[in-house]
Amino acid sequence: MKSYITKIFLGLFLLFTPFIFAQNLHKSQFQVKGNCEMCKERIESAALKAGANAARYSIDSQTLTLETSDSVSSDDILKKVADAGHDNEKFKATDENYQKLPGCCLYNREEQTTVTPATENHDSAKNENEFFVKGNCESCKARIEKAAKSAGAKSADWNAEKQTVTLDFDSSKTSADQILKKIAEVGHDNEKYKTTDDVYKKLPGCCLYDRETEFGEKNVNVHSDQAVKEQNSEKHDHSDPNHQHDGKAKNIEEVKLSVSKAATTINKKEAGLVFNIDSKELLKAACCNLSESFETNATVDVSFSNAVTGTKQLKMLGLDQKYTSLTKELLPEIRGLASAYGLNFIPGRWIESIQLTKGGSTVTSGYESITGQINTELIKHS
Repeated sequence: MKSYITKIFLGLFLLFTPFIFAQNLHKSQFQVKGNCEMCKERIESAALKAGANAARYSIDSQTLTLETSDSVSSDDILKKVADAGHDNEKFKATDENYQKLPGCCLYNREEQTTVTPATENHDSAKNENEFFVKGNCESCKARIEKAAKSAGAKSADWNAEKQTVTLDFDSSKTSADQILKKIAEVGHDNEKYKTTDDVYKKLPGCCLYDRETEFGEKNVNVHSDQAVKEQNSEKHDHSDPNHQHDGKAKNIEEVKLSVSKAATTINKKEAGLVFNIDSKELLKAACCNLSESFETNATVDVSFSNAVTGTKQLKMLGLDQKYTSLTKELLPEIRGLASAYGLNFIPGRWIESIQLTKGGSTVTSGYESITGQINTELIKHS
């Protein structure tokens, strides 16, 4: 009977152990520079070796998503990523480590933006339990302090001018990470956690702070709620006899539109089915030359026809290369005897985009386009 009860308790322990440990995991996102799949593998490997439970890098958004436990610091992980040769928002790789990267992995370092310098300039003015938290007004102050207290803080004081919150808490019951994570969940970016776009957009209009401002910099949007109310009342004061109200007048708020272009798009201006493969999609493939630029495309298949000579043949929609028109800048390029070797003649770093036409296309660029046409556009330097 005792062994039976012991087995039951052991089974319950093993069942609930994953859930207990899962509750201590924290998810955070950081900006990290990289170019291709090799960069992705290098960054994720460095993060996992530094103690991250999970690491996912996105080439398109240039972000690294980490899942870490309380015992692992995200700063240590980002330092390891920088040691591997990749600049991030907190640490910059040394020139020596950067130069050791392969040619295809040499990203543009001029576009790198970090929050470390601004933070360092104000570290001396910060107290031990003082952290950077972004906000605009008294409504932000009330929201931040309420979130901090709900996460276990005894007291919380947010300063609009310094853009910092001072916390008083019992370290045996809660931690600064837990409090700052709760503050991010209610919509306010801080030095350790960043809120999601959906939560940020749900904030009132007066609370929409500038997310691009670096931590420690002065927030020009800081204002008093009372001042805003008085300003609005002055605008709508009809007691002034000289005031003339125009019923047709309307205030139009500024609207900003941002469009993100997909890596592979369909050209709707053409009658045929034309796919435009952009440089973002080419970065995902190991495109040392044109023959290796179709690894992420299921329509085109490039394989070795002769292992000794290294010649490659292209198949589109299941038919041989001779039924596909291959052009460069819309001019016939690879024909006749060159078809066996021509795919290796165009370096991958010269290619700006590829237009892939499925099915019978126009004969203006060649008569071979029975299964389709592949046009290569080269990079043009102005």
